[in-house]
Amino acid sequence: KELEGIIKKYPKFRAGILQLATTYLQLARIGEALPILTRYHEIDPNDPTVEYYLSIVCAERYDFNKSWEYLHQAEKITEERGHHPAALRGLRNKLRTICPEPA
Repeated sequence: KELEGIIKKYPKFRAGILQLATTYLQLARIGEALPILTRYHEIDPNDPTVEYYLSIVCAERYDFNKSWEYLHQAEKITEERGHHPAALRGLRNKLRTICPEPA
């Protein structure tokens, strides 16, 4: 509740938004995490961690096309930085088993 109050007072406080979303994810409150993550994405679409979380949340909600979009964005961002995280490879492999990658 305190974090929600801070976010209302400072709506572009990215670290607070991410912390609130992470807290919801840890509590398995995915439905509440999605709009918070989306809000962060609207402020800064270049954070690979947020794109990764959005991909996972969308997959959990059976929105596989959106999940692939966010995963592609996370991969693009990390590729530009010369980084190839194992978490993204793992998510890609998991998504492939659930839903084929859109063309």
